[in-house]
Amino acid sequence: MEAPVSTLAATDVVALVGTTEASPAAAALAVIEVVERMKSHLDALVLPAWRMLHAAYVEALESPERPPMTARERERETSVARSGAVDEVMAATGLGESECRRRLGLALADPVRVDSLVRLLAAGELALWQVLGLHDDTADLDPTAADEVVQVVSAPTRAGDRPSAQLRRRRLRRELARRGAQSACGSRRLAARDARAELEPDGTGRLWITGEGGRVVAAIERVDRLARGIRASGQHPDRTLAQLRSDVALDLILHTTSVEGAEWSRLGDLPPAQVQVVIGLDVLSGATDGVAEIPGHGWVPADVARDLAHAPGSVWQRLVIDPATGALVELSSTRYTPPARLRAHVVARDRVCRAPGCVVPATTCDLDHDIPWPMGVTSADNLSAKHRRHHQLKTVGLWSSRHDPTTDALTWTTLAGRAYRTDPFDYREVLDADLDDGPLVRRRGAVPAERHLGATANGGAGGIGIPPLADGDPARNDASDPPPF
Repeated sequence: MEAPVSTLAATDVVALVGTTEASPAAAALAVIEVVERMKSHLDALVLPAWRMLHAAYVEALESPERPPMTARERERETSVARSGAVDEVMAATGLGESECRRRLGLALADPVRVDSLVRLLAAGELALWQVLGLHDDTADLDPTAADEVVQVVSAPTRAGDRPSAQLRRRRLRRELARRGAQSACGSRRLAARDARAELEPDGTGRLWITGEGGRVVAAIERVDRLARGIRASGQHPDRTLAQLRSDVALDLILHTTSVEGAEWSRLGDLPPAQVQVVIGLDVLSGATDGVAEIPGHGWVPADVARDLAHAPGSVWQRLVIDPATGALVELSSTRYTPPARLRAHVVARDRVCRAPGCVVPATTCDLDHDIPWPMGVTSADNLSAKHRRHHQLKTVGLWSSRHDPTTDALTWTTLAGRAYRTDPFDYREVLDADLDDGPLVRRRGAVPAERHLGATANGGAGGIGIPPLADGDPARNDASDPPPF
């Protein structure tokens, strides 16, 4: 049928699937069931394509003249090939990195390990997300045991019905415990412990900390005990216990190494701004309302940004942009080796990795010569921020990038021949909250009048989005050095 899917009537869909059910409910359910099975079948059919794409990257890295590789070199090459295939699909489809890595992992897995999983996927008995979940959950078992667990977990019920998600989960926990896989899984998760934060558009945020179970419980019990003590003392009677727990936990992280003699009277007050905020000067001054951005985390309302900007100890730095393009036009240098000011300019101009679809903050990226040094000059026109993984893909020749010195646009070409263009950060996103996030059409011509951004910064640091550079940080080595891979 030529009509877009969104315009198809229910009867059209039923006819398309070919169901003969009499009642509307039965016909609708039959359509859903058939389509879900078709999706699973197609997901199984695409697995060989994942293997083919990965093999192309492996082949591109091979060289008959190269001497035998060490174990570390072989491991690095394997990582580069996987990353190349993943990034290729991410750029072409918009799928997330984690999803792509899981699909590639399934495609490349030991056939014994995934025999039942792939068979159930192809038959439409399991959806792709269920298959990927089982593949992850059985990763610590040997291939034969993993396949046996999948068979047990997915077996029909006594009535011959497909097991529910809850039943599969219960069976899985039982089988993993029976095979002693839980301890190995726990060790793997403990090794992956982390602390991360997420900012909400309304100005609130979340902080997650994972770690050893006993330490996590001890930490939250300590926070709860302190919060209850503050409540019992009569301080901050307007706050709930939950609010006190939040304020105590954040104050302990931000201000305190010991609770002995801790001052709780200013509980929850804003500290001097240790975050970077980009905000329009008119919004900062209160002349207009708008939004501000905390680089690497997200957008916040103007009042939240102003509170951070005016906190004691905050430092401001001016950034000047081109209103026709939104690109940064100040902070430049002509020195041969990129000095701090030139590095700061590139970081502030790009704001994120310049690879297609990547949003890793530029502060944690390598500064790469788009025309390799020493043939390429060390200047803003030939430097761009690249996440280490994407820098690797370019360095080994799997991907290439071309820098337009007029617009600072970067055009990438991947191993599969796809071309993608990325542009410098558009600071009009900060000045104009309703700016479309889509591709920016650049206008050429005379340099327009300046438009200013006010900027709060890490106290005493170089400026917004430009934290002080830490010596020895592998992601911030001098851009004229070869990548420290």
